[in-house]
Amino acid sequence: MKIFAYPGYLIGGEISKLVNRGYQQFLKTTKTEVPATADHLKALHDFAEEMKEALGLPSLYNESLGTVSESYQYDRVKDRDEPVVERPKRPWETVKVKATVAKKSRA
Repeated sequence: MKIFAYPGYLIGGEISKLVNRGYQQFLKTTKTEVPATADHLKALHDFAEEMKEALGLPSLYNESLGTVSESYQYDRVKDRDEPVVERPKRPWETVKVKATVAKKSRA
């Protein structure tokens, strides 16, 4: 048996997906996005661990430390999933071309 999705929290009659934005985790549904509290995360973690134990599945080390998300969206890695040619140029990647003027020397 295999768990194919992380558990979600019921918000407004819809199961939410946990999204990590680097600075905070959010519970996201198709209609709303709510900041995840410590109580939300503890409930999700406990449920996942109990489900694995009941199904006889292994509990992985990184998952047993706390709640994990299906997706992580950090500001610093924005657009890295795009092909290199389609990524926007970063400020340090732009090349400034300066026109050079040849000086004539008087002989």
